[in-house]
Amino acid sequence: MKASILSRIFSESERICEILVHTGQHYDLNMSRSLMQDLFTKSPDYQLDSGGKSELSMLAHQVVSIGEIINKEEPNYVISYGDTTTTLAGALAARKLNINHVHVEAGVRNHDMSMPEEVNRILVDKISELNFCATEKSVQNLLKEGHHKHSKFSSTIFSGDLMLDCFIAKSEKIALNDAPLKFLPADGVSFAYATCHRKSNVDFEHKLREIVAALNVISSKIRVVLPLHPRTKNMLEKFKLSFNFETIAPIGYSESIELLQQSSFVITDSGGLLREAFFAKKPSLLLLEEPLWPEIEELKCSISTRDITCDTILKQYENIKHVKGNFNVPVFGNGNAGHNIVSAIERHFDTE
Repeated sequence: MKASILSRIFSESERICEILVHTGQHYDLNMSRSLMQDLFTKSPDYQLDSGGKSELSMLAHQVVSIGEIINKEEPNYVISYGDTTTTLAGALAARKLNINHVHVEAGVRNHDMSMPEEVNRILVDKISELNFCATEKSVQNLLKEGHHKHSKFSSTIFSGDLMLDCFIAKSEKIALNDAPLKFLPADGVSFAYATCHRKSNVDFEHKLREIVAALNVISSKIRVVLPLHPRTKNMLEKFKLSFNFETIAPIGYSESIELLQQSSFVITDSGGLLREAFFAKKPSLLLLEEPLWPEIEELKCSISTRDITCDTILKQYENIKHVKGNFNVPVFGNGNAGHNIVSAIERHFDTE
């Protein structure tokens, strides 16, 4: 979603030529193809096959492969998004080959070093020339860690959130479409939109068992619709867990936004869906011990479980039904993050 916004702006630029690399980290072919077709106006220039590997094997494969592409194409900048293994690989390859690295969605912290994503964020921020932050809190996180807003090596810039840009654009298109999704409940039927795929949740039987037990109870009170991520599906089968809530096949971005807009609230372990719920003014229950985006929780628009047990999740479920947060604070900017980022990259290039 984030990359698609910049890709569109790059395609309209007379100064910037984009080379799009798809690493294949999301190894479900149908899910990946659906997202690319839904969001991008071009196909990837390079398609890697890093999916299905262990985290270390994936990282090594991506660093070498991205390094080979850098050597061939000789770019001025490498841009990585978020906090995935791909993000770290792009940053490492660029840094080792002395290419400017741009980190989009820098400065996010939830202070849980057991999460691979937290380790990735910290490492990538440290070695990036341009750190674009989705919120002012992210800027402050970097300043507290010794980053400076403008220094010879690195700049820390509040850009706003590309996810908001994408959400606005897609919501406008959805509003023009009269055909409802087939799996949407009938008008007037309340339901919760749920997702669960984070490695720290689904790869551990005791955690996934507690989450499934809680969702089973919740589904007896309100309809629960959960698009089943390939990782989650595999782990449910591996641990032989049975569930009563409704699952559907993985869905595209447009379908996800439409499902979100029709839902009553969200249950998720995804930082992306958490933000989209905030944009859509929907309360969210985060299936993690620590907030991913404290800004949203501080506005009382989201609640973290703080502990992954059935009892805790059910307690917070009861609380989320009464959440009346302030969804109108422009925490993530004004929907112009893409142009802010491109303009800053051009200014940086002009001063090189």
